[in-house]
Parts: sequence; C-alpha cells; structure tokens
Amino acid sequence: MSRVEPKPAGHSDGETPPELHTDAPSAPSTTSVPRAEGPVDLSVIVNIFREGRLIHPTLRSLDAAIEDTVANGWTVEVILVLDNTDAVTLRYLDAHLGGLFRDAAVHRLYVRNGDLGLSRNSGFAYARGRFIAFSDDDNLYSRNWLVRSLARLDASSADEILHPAVVIHFGSKNVLWRTMDSDDPNIDLRAIVEFNFWDATCVAPRRVFEQIPYAPSLAGPGFGPEDWHWNCQALDAGWKHRLVPETVMFYRVKSSGSLLALLTENSALLAPTRYLSTNRWSDQNKFPSLVEPDVRRLDERPDDPAMAVEGATGWTSKRSDRMRRRVLQMLRQSAQHAARRMRWMARVHPRIATFAAQIRPAVNDLLSPPRRTALIVTPAPEPTLVNPFPLPSVEEFPDWLMEAWRLSHLLEPALFPARSTVESIIRWAPSPGIFTDVYWQLLAKLTSGGKGPDYLFLIPWLATGGASAVMNNYLRAIRRARPEARIVVLSTMQARTESDVPLDGSIEYVDVPTAFHDLSADMQDRLVGTVLVQLAPANVHVINSPVGFRVLASYSRQLTVQSKLFVSVFTIDVTPEGQRAHYVLDAIRSYIDHVAGIFADNERLVEFLVDTYALPRSKFFVHYQPLSEKVLESAERGRRGAEVRNLRSDRLAVLWAARFDRQKRPDLLVAISERSRGMGLPIDFYASGTGVLEDASKLIERLEESAVTYLGPFEESVGSLPREFDVLLMTSEWEGLPLTLLDGAIHELTILSAAVGGVTDFVEDGSTGYLVARFDDVDAYVAKLASLASDRVLLEAPRASAADLVRQRHGWNEFAFRVTVSAGYLGQ
Repeated sequence: MSRVEPKPAGHSDGETPPELHTDAPSAPSTTSVPRAEGPVDLSVIVNIFREGRLIHPTLRSLDAAIEDTVANGWTVEVILVLDNTDAVTLRYLDAHLGGLFRDAAVHRLYVRNGDLGLSRNSGFAYARGRFIAFSDDDNLYSRNWLVRSLARLDASSADEILHPAVVIHFGSKNVLWRTMDSDDPNIDLRAIVEFNFWDATCVAPRRVFEQIPYAPSLAGPGFGPEDWHWNCQALDAGWKHRLVPETVMFYRVKSSGSLLALLTENSALLAPTRYLSTNRWSDQNKFPSLVEPDVRRLDERPDDPAMAVEGATGWTSKRSDRMRRRVLQMLRQSAQHAARRMRWMARVHPRIATFAAQIRPAVNDLLSPPRRTALIVTPAPEPTLVNPFPLPSVEEFPDWLMEAWRLSHLLEPALFPARSTVESIIRWAPSPGIFTDVYWQLLAKLTSGGKGPDYLFLIPWLATGGASAVMNNYLRAIRRARPEARIVVLSTMQARTESDVPLDGSIEYVDVPTAFHDLSADMQDRLVGTVLVQLAPANVHVINSPVGFRVLASYSRQLTVQSKLFVSVFTIDVTPEGQRAHYVLDAIRSYIDHVAGIFADNERLVEFLVDTYALPRSKFFVHYQPLSEKVLESAERGRRGAEVRNLRSDRLAVLWAARFDRQKRPDLLVAISERSRGMGLPIDFYASGTGVLEDASKLIERLEESAVTYLGPFEESVGSLPREFDVLLMTSEWEGLPLTLLDGAIHELTILSAAVGGVTDFVEDGSTGYLVARFDDVDAYVAKLASLASDRVLLEAPRASAADLVRQRHGWNEFAFRVTVSAGYLGQ
C-alpha cells in the first residue's frame, strides 16, 4: 500500500510545516473516507503518545459519539496526532483503526513535538472543521457529547467553549466532579490560580483556537498544564466556559506515568497569562477576604512590628473558620476510613450490617462537602434506566448519568457504577482556599499603581545587621542608576521588622499576608513562584530568604525566561555538629545555570563554592561592601582627634562587638578574659552587642563576672561607643567579610580575628591585622594579646595598612563600579 502523507490546509504539495514530519514509522497513514474538498462541520483531534491498547476504549467511545453526530446530519473528520508514538501504539492502530470511524475521514499526523500543547496546535493547523473538538487518548465520553455540543454552538453566536457537565474519575481513584459555567454566580474565578476549573476536553468554534494557541507544556522551561493555562487565556479574551447539560466524560486516573505526575515531578508552573497578573478582583463586597493592598514606603512603616504585617485584614475573623474546615476535613477522612471498614465488617456479621444501614445517611452527609447552593439538574426525558439500588442523592446521580455510566462499562470493564463505588465516591468542587486568597492579596500589594516591580528583593525580614546594610547598598546603587525603577522589598517570613532600619524612603516594603505562613513549604514556594512568573519582574534578588532559595531550587528554570535572577551570599554556616550548611548549598547545582549572578562580599567564599561544587566562576561577582557615610565621618573625626589617644597606657583596651549568637562565639570572649585575668595580663575587655540568644541576659551577667565591661547594644559604628579602644577582637566560628571588621579598621583599631571565611580576604597576618588559626584556640588569642600589650610597635604596625585598604577597596565608588559591570544588574 502506498503511503499517504497528510498536508495541513493552506499548504501546497511539497510544503510541510516545521512541526510535521514525513519520516514517520513504516506503518502507513490511513484515510477511511477520502478527504472531501472544503470544510467539514467538526474536526475531532485526538492526541496520541504511547498509550498502547489503552486508547482502544477511547476511540470506540468517540466512534459511538461520531456515529450519532453523523446520523444527525453533521460531517466529521478525525485527526490522530501521533507525537513520538511508540511501536506498540502504532501496531494497535494498524490492527484496529480500520474497524472504527466508518462515517468520518481519519487522518494520521506524525509529529515530533514531545509536548501536548504543541501537538494540539499541530492538530488544529491540519483541521478543516468549523468547530473543533479536543480529546485525550485515555478518556471516554457519553454518546451525546459531540452532537449536543454541535447543536448548541450552531444555534448560538456567543463566544463560548463547551465542556462536559460531569467528569467522573476512575482508575486509581473515584471522583465526582460537577463543573460549572464560568459566568455562574456561584463560581469564584479567583480560585483558578489554585485549581483548573475545566478539563482539556472541549468543543468550540474554530476562531477561538486561531485566536488563542496552546502554550507548550513542559517543553523547555517547564510550564504546564497547557489546558489550565489555555482556560485562563480564553477567559482573559472574553470567552465563556460553559457546560453541555447531561453529558459526561470519564477520566482515567493512572497510578503512575501520567502527564499530571510528570508535571508535578518537574515542578511545573502555569505559563504567564494576563488573567493571573492583573489585579482584577477589587470588589470587596463579593470577595471580603481581599483587602486594600497594604503597601508602604519604607519611611512609613509603623513602629509596632505586629502592625507591619497586615493591619486589619479580616484574617483574624477567618482563622476560626479555617480551623473548622480543617477539623471537618479530618473528620471526613476518618469517616471514609470507618465506612470502608464498616462495609467489610457488614459482610461478616448481620448485626453490623443493620447498624451500618442505620448510620449510613449520617456518614454520607459528613462525607459530602457543603455546597453553596443546591445543584439544579434537568431531569432526563423518559428515563430508560432504573437505579438498581437507593443512591445517596438523586441530584448527584440522575438516570441519564447512570445510563451513560453503565453503557461505558460495555467499552471499558473498569467503568461501572457499582454500589460501593457510588457510595464512596469523592466529591470534588474547586473553591478558594488559603492559597487563592493569599495569591490575590499579594498580587494586589505587588502591583500597586498598576505596575509590577522592576526589582523585587526577597528577604526574610527587615532587621538591623549586615544583611540589611548590604541590601541597602544595592538599593542605593539601583536608585542612583535607575531613578525611575519601581523597587519592592518582600519580607517572606514572620514579621520581625524593626522600624529603625535605615532604608531609602522611595522603596516599597511589603510583607507576605499573614495566612501565607499557614501554607506548607511546598505551597509557599508554588505561590511565590507563580507570582514571580505572572508578574515577571525584570530582576529578582534573593538575600537570606529561605523561601527565596527554595523557589530558586524548584522554579529557577521557569523564572529565568522573563526575569534575571540574582543571589547574595555572605558566609557558610556551621551546625553545632560541625556540618557546613546554608540555604545556598541545598540546591545550588540545580539553579546555577539559571541565575544571572551570585554576589559575594569576599573571594574566599567564591573559591569555596566554585571548588566544592565545580561551578562556573563566571557566575560569581565579588562586591566589596562600602562603609556608610556616618561610619566614615566618625572615622575622620577620630583621625583629627588622634593626638589625644594615650598611646603610653599601661593597659590594652580590647573591644568585642557583635551579635550575641552562636556564630560570633561570645563564650570564647568569656574564656579569653578569664584566662588573661588569671595570668595577670594588663588587658581590659569590653563588649557591645544585641541579644539574639534566648539567654542573652544571663550571658551579659556572665561577661560582667568575667571582668568584661558590657557597653550596651552595638550601633552602626564603633566610633559611637563611649571610649577609645586598641584592639578589635573577633572570635567568630564562621564569617563572611563582616562590616564590623571594616569599621574597626577604618577607626584604626588593630584587628585580631580567627582565620575564618572572608576574614582572610582582608586580614593578612602581620600586615593588616593578626590571625589565629583555630577559632576556638583560647591560648592563641591570649598569647597574641599579651604580645600586643607588651609591644606597642606590634599594636600600631598594621593599622595604617588596614585603614588604607578600606579606603581603596571598600569605598562607594568602587562598589558602584563593581555592581555596574556585574551581569547587567543595573540594566546596562
């Protein structure tokens, strides 16, 4: 038999569109009915991948539906889109296709898209129908599905896309899903960000597919599902999704190997669609959970951290409702388990059977989620099937549905409305949850003024410390280079905002809504990932945000399609057991190729990451952080007053200035002071810091007991402390390149530090300071301090070199230049 290669409409002989391939397997394409000239009424497009014999009941189901359609005067063609189809599936088609679709032209279309969305587009490009019907290769349909759809579309000029009224999942789970019209007053379309309201099965006028092609699903960056995205695109274009009464689709749910499982495994996100990026839900009367966006300039933040999150959002009144829903869900799950056990036990003992019959109505009522309004079902005219047993609800299982269900059993034995199936079937009705509410609240905050951010920073919270100071340097650089840019800082953890953090007042600060923290980590990541994909900020910068790092790990491939991704990292933490740990290490191999740049404040950290993970050095940029003008002014005042310093003092003044946390090891300061005092050394110790440890007050008492004078919280500069010092002592277990070290150096304190992290990027032993090899070597610290106390030449020698290095390498102009030439961060 000679081979027939189909050609899409609009293509002359010899022309094959790029997505069509003529080098298909040796099995010939077949046409059961010669292709007629001109259009047909309906093109039924079936996407076939590697389902093998599982497509047999699907094709038989469609055959029956097409038979009724043709009997009512419609012309039909069937297009089988074979996308990288395997030999098993092709052998099935060769053996069985000839016995199907005797009243319709059948065409095989060989493609190599490897993608469901692109294959749908290929099928449509070949189709000639005035109306288009899409079907997947493992579902079944009621016989009236196509003929009822055509009759409705032909009689109406409305822009509508038709779907089956009922979807019943079978296979690995049994689910009853009653879909709704998109303009039904009871539907809440906000929830389409959380759930897909309609299956890909549809019948619609040709022009909707000309206007709205399908997006790729997992092809390339990892977007999907394609039908969910297409449903959003259609809504945005003004099309209505509507149901065809008394039609049903039976959806096969596989335990493994399904497209849904593949999408989940690959962390797919919905492709960008204007429907999810526009703040369209402003009617607070209809959606009371949405409030006016709480977007503040950074100089307008309230002093009360509790008020810096949501204000009066209405969430407090909803928490009890959410808790009740969760408890009810737990009760339903328990009742489902008990009901299954009861059915098994009822077969064993008659008394249990009687008891089960008595409590069954209550159990069924509990297992049925409450509906906003009662379902209205049009009764079937002259029902032809009598229910063989009492059903839980006549509304849910009318005669027409039971008849279609039993008829489908003739095509697929796994499908049957057995009593046990009907009684235990899960009812699914998508409605807004926490995810939906939080998404639209956050979108409203991030699109203030109708524009999304040009720069979006993901941080854990605002607080005094090095990370906030570093972020402020980048904010300042952006504002100077791009004064028109909209910059938003998003806090992703429970608010710990401190009102005294000095940040540019033109920058907007946004907290995630309070309910965000009620979501699981996976759902938090998906929500933030979806927001970023839909808003497409030109630049996303992650600084110390656990949520931000997790989003990069799961969704960097999708985000980088529209946004440049940047990460700041300062140091690698060390656990109490000695393990190196940091969010950046958890999945850096998975996102390194997708980020535009990773910014560090020292070369040592870059060397560690590049050497340990075999990462490309070109992705890393060292930005030596500048000191603030206030610190520099303080240092200049100190230089002018240097002549008053008593260099002949008989006692060495040592300052320890840091947070009271495990990283900084204040316990070592205690040990060093006690050892020095025990040796009778002429050294006075001073400490300044804020309490991060839970027992900070006890630590302060311990310092005082060890002859360490506590000077109170450490503010922005050592120059603000109430006396002069000789030495800045750093006992950290791990470090980046701390600003406190630079602060001490510019104030001409002699640096004595453990040789950890980025410290060695600045301190060269004997040249710009002094190093101790092991952070916990108390004897080494004491020995070096004793030398400095006895020899003022050693004390003074590294000071000028250290101060000069700060001025040369850690000034604002040097920082701004480095940022300017880093991966297009400022848009150059």
